Amino acid sequence: MSIPINRTNRCTRSPSSGFTLVELLVVIAIIGVMVGLLLPAVQAAREAARRMSCGNNLKQLGLAIHNYESAFKQLPRAGTLDKDFSVQARMLPYIEQSGLFESLDFADIAFTGTFSAKVPNPRFAKAFATPVPTFLCPSDPAPSTTLVNISGVDYAYGGLNYMASYGSGKDQNNDFRWRTDGAFDALGKTGFNAFLDGTATTVLMSETVRSDGADMT
Repeated sequence: MSIPINRTNRCTRSPSSGFTLVELLVVIAIIGVMVGLLLPAVQAAREAARRMSCGNNLKQLGLAIHNYESAFKQLPRAGTLDKDFSVQARMLPYIEQSGLFESLDFADIAFTGTFSAKVPNPRFAKAFATPVPTFLCPSDPAPSTTLVNISGVDYAYGGLNYMASYGSGKDQNNDFRWRTDGAFDALGKTGFNAFLDGTATTVLMSETVRSDGADMT
């Protein structure tokens, strides 16, 4: 006796919809190539933005110096060697840092000790350790606060990428007891009228790299 077979009840397998190992490796390779191509472009875009920020800082400092000169008819005083406040400290109210400026007392000394072993006045140590964004270039990998070791003790200072020009350093121009041939000096009596060849050809400030590592290095 024969048994009829219903061919419609046979199990059928649908084609697999997953990736094969080869296909998966190909996809991973393509993604890796795309990331390799895009990453440098992203990094370049970020660095361009950082450099733009650095340039904007210089522009803000230039405007601050002009506003200071307009108010006092002279540029910020460089301060006397070893113990006085800097040009940058005197500019603070003009870069929206009035609160930090008010924590300083320019009638008092800023430091004690010799040139190579300056120690901050304890009154101002906290203010000195405060980073000011306008003084920092984002392209510099150094931390926002610099540590200086004097006789085994670490002293913190807010980082600074923008230096004031004191001049050529020739003859007596490197000694703050005399008026230097740069834009800033200890006597503090230089105004824009002293720039006989014009402000467009005179260096006020420049950007410098701090980078990371020992202070003396």
